[in-house]
Amino acid sequence: MLQTLLENGKKIGLFQVRNLKDLDTNNRIEAKVEVIDFDAIKCDIFKGFNKHSLGFDELKSCDGLKIIPEKKRLDFIELKGIEEFCFRHEDLSEEDATTAIYEQIDKFNLNDKIFHSLCILTIIFQIKQIALTKKQKKQFSDEITSEFIVVVDSKKDEAKGIGLMLETLANNSDIKDQYLITLRETLQGIEVLNIKNPKLMFQEEIDYYYHENMAQ
Repeated sequence: MLQTLLENGKKIGLFQVRNLKDLDTNNRIEAKVEVIDFDAIKCDIFKGFNKHSLGFDELKSCDGLKIIPEKKRLDFIELKGIEEFCFRHEDLSEEDATTAIYEQIDKFNLNDKIFHSLCILTIIFQIKQIALTKKQKKQFSDEITSEFIVVVDSKKDEAKGIGLMLETLANNSDIKDQYLITLRETLQGIEVLNIKNPKLMFQEEIDYYYHENMAQ
């Protein structure tokens, strides 16, 4: 099912394959793993929907899509820049920093992004040139697993203590650590059908993650 989706999506020009770093408009992500530009897919789809001035509101979408047919897996990848935010807010008190972090992460609408991304995917399934059979479409809910991965522009060795993935914000006043821990906790609270264990990764981890996945 995923092989058909991948091949036909490329064939009709809907799937544009790029290095992950090329999806980062702020040029802070250096990861080279190849993904499909999912945001571009969304734009193409809604451009078609609105061709006759129907006025569809665009759904939110993740930045990248990684299709791994041999693993029966389809991953949604979202890029988030945190370095600039932390720099601008580093002089805040711990209480004010915590408030600012929660407000910023709330703006990300991560739950909506992954839900809307799944909706866009079901629209893709209905495109005639993608040529998925009813049986193949059913395989998505029955056999295909999906992951939601948020990749941040921070580097692992720059984030004090986060390597230990601290369980609490107590006694931790570093704004970057606070941000990363709060973001991780937000991801853990996401409950969307077909999404397995949302992950938070540093930018240098994502290339290794997929290299290891492909090797297994």
